[in-house]
Formats: sequence, structure tokens, C-alpha cells
Amino acid sequence: MDWLFKEDDFTPKKDKDTFADKTVKALLSAASNIRRQDFIEKKGFLYSVNPALKLLSVFVLIFFISLSKNIFFLLSLDSLLIICTLLLKNSSGKVLYFSFAAFAFSLLMVFPSVFIYKSFSSLIIPVKVFADIVIVNILSITTRWKDITKSLKLIYVPDIFIFILDIAIIYIYVLGDLALNMIYALKIRTIGKLDKKYSLLSNIIGNVFIQSKLMSDEMYSAMELRGFTGEYKREVNFKLNIYDFIFILVIIFMISSYFFF
Repeated sequence: MDWLFKEDDFTPKKDKDTFADKTVKALLSAASNIRRQDFIEKKGFLYSVNPALKLLSVFVLIFFISLSKNIFFLLSLDSLLIICTLLLKNSSGKVLYFSFAAFAFSLLMVFPSVFIYKSFSSLIIPVKVFADIVIVNILSITTRWKDITKSLKLIYVPDIFIFILDIAIIYIYVLGDLALNMIYALKIRTIGKLDKKYSLLSNIIGNVFIQSKLMSDEMYSAMELRGFTGEYKREVNFKLNIYDFIFILVIIFMISSYFFF
């Protein structure tokens, strides 16, 4: 029993990689983005617009942006989209950050063509990318995912496709939470430097895959018991309010500017 009274000279090695911390941060960020969808407050102009109307306008605007070759139309549209982004409460900075980052990256990709082909026409691509990213980000921030999937029925998207999208989001959150708990357990049991990080990561991915396979089998059995026929029923509320009519006028103005420029 003398060993109980001896000092332990073990000094754990410091781990500079912070593997577990980085993985936990990434998983928490992904989970928080999904959970945030359930707490979107309908306060403000863009938040109060009918989700189905917003989804339809996104497809229409992206269609006209892809067709346009007029830089003046695209720049004016980008300016108007920036104004709409500023109407967002706490997310305007985030939207503009990702949009300008995508703009800078696409500009970097097409910039060599200016010197090779002596043409500035390729510079229109980053402007289109910026507009598309802003539009999609505004939709994702101001609209719940469940409202987006409901609205997909209005444009006759197959029911099975909508069902897969809904289940995919649920699986991402549930399996992400499972992986997060595994990382926490690994971090608690680790002293000092964590060796074989990538091997441990592959083990976590393997366990998550096995769990997803078991969950999919259970869900398939539950769907069979309940007589699932492939029909995915979702009630779509398409009642318009004053915000919707203002939004329609703004979209009409954007589309009409395509023909005037």
C-alpha cells in the first residue's frame, strides 16, 4: 500500500493540435444552424413574407440572373439585394461576408481569362455569383426549412423528393449529435496528447454510419406498418398580406429592369 503515498511523476504531453476542440466546434456550429431554423422570429419585412412566395421568387430571380449578360442590370440588382440584406436584423453581416467571399473567390478564378483572352466579359460571372449567394442566404435566414419543403409542393416537386429532404435534415442533426457525444466521451477520457487522431475519427464515422443504417431500417419498418404509399401530405398556406403585395412589387421591379437595361 506504500504506492498510494508516493507522488506521481507522470507529466502528460501537451497537444497543440486541439483536434477534439476543433471537431466539437464544427459539429456545434452545424447543429446550431439547424436548430436556429426553429426559432426564426417573424418580425420584419422579409420575415413576414409568405414562404411559398419567397421560394418562387428565388427561382425566378436566379433564372433571370443566369440569362442576363448586362452588367448594369446585374450591378443594380446587386445593389438592391444589398439593401434588402441590410433589412435583416442580426444576420446582415453574415450574409454579406459569405457573399463577398464567394464573389472574391469567383473573381480570382476568372481573373486570368482577362489577360489570356483580352476580354472583360468573364467578369460578369462573379457579379452573378454574388447575387445568387445573397438571394439564397436571405431565403435560408428568413424562412424555416419546414416552410421551404411545404412550398416545394406548389411547384410540383415529387413528394418522395420532399420527403427525402425533410428526413435528411433530421438525420444530419441526430447523427451530428451522436458524433458530438462521441467526441465529448473521447475528450473526457483523453489525458495529454491524443495520438492517432485520424484513426479515431474514422472509428467515429464508422459508428455513425452503423447507427444511421440501424435508424434507416427502423424507419423503413415503421413506414411499412403505417402503410406509407409515397404520398407526402403538407398543407400550404398561401394567404397573402400587405407584406406579400409589397414583396411582389419589388420582384416585379427587379424582373422588369431585366428588359429595360
